[in-house]
Amino acid sequence: MIVIKTMTESQDAAIEAGAKPVKVTIRYEERGGVYGRSPRKETVKTTIPSWDGDHPTIVGKDDYFIAPDGLIYEAVSTIRDGETYAFFHLGWRDKREAVREHYDENYSHSVIINGFVSRPAPTLYAVMSGGMVEIKKRLPEHYDAKQMKNVFGPHAGEWYVPLAHLDLFRSVWREYMRNDDGINVPLHEDFKIPNDEHVRAALETNAQSARWGVDCGVYAPSVDEMLAANMLIETVREVRAQSYSDSMPMVWAGRIADAYARIVEAQKDAVVLG
Repeated sequence: MIVIKTMTESQDAAIEAGAKPVKVTIRYEERGGVYGRSPRKETVKTTIPSWDGDHPTIVGKDDYFIAPDGLIYEAVSTIRDGETYAFFHLGWRDKREAVREHYDENYSHSVIINGFVSRPAPTLYAVMSGGMVEIKKRLPEHYDAKQMKNVFGPHAGEWYVPLAHLDLFRSVWREYMRNDDGINVPLHEDFKIPNDEHVRAALETNAQSARWGVDCGVYAPSVDEMLAANMLIETVREVRAQSYSDSMPMVWAGRIADAYARIVEAQKDAVVLG
């Protein structure tokens, strides 16, 4: 069965901005199918805007491409001779429904850039923790055993800001190092952003949809908060290492409470731009 897809409004906009329309065939195959049955397959034919040439790339654990229209994209799949391959999980769904959901999420707003079929990137956040900064696409979360699911919420010792505002972390880290007995360890950035005005403008646009706030962990901390977070984390580590029962010395509980209170007080000096 062959399914025909047409371009969406966002893809039409890319064509108007200078991208070229390219006919693409997506070869879908079921992953994790039923034992003893051949994997289900589907073919989707569509048209995807293509940006010729090499374009600036933010290089990290994942790569992000900056298109001439100022949007940032993340790779979905490679393309060769007008064909790309994708996989879907069927579960209890109808095959067409599974393929449609995958297509809508990954290809309905995609372009071809730097040799990849790529979809628009969500808000990109710089995340600082333990002297290192990396890029993440999701806000902090943790597993809630009562709700039996992941819930959003900030982590002690971990801070987020939109990637466009990375300099906030660089600034507070330099100040933090000056308070650490003269030790000057540079903040390690686990990615490389091209020094390009077009890239900076694209990051500013990407940051417009970012969430800000102490309640969701998106802010730049003060040095006092960083020191208090270190104290809390070290105390919890000691408790885990030395506790052999479900109880703990009250002095340890007091140290944890004191460190948490210091964090809350220091958050009054947090930098929140949104």
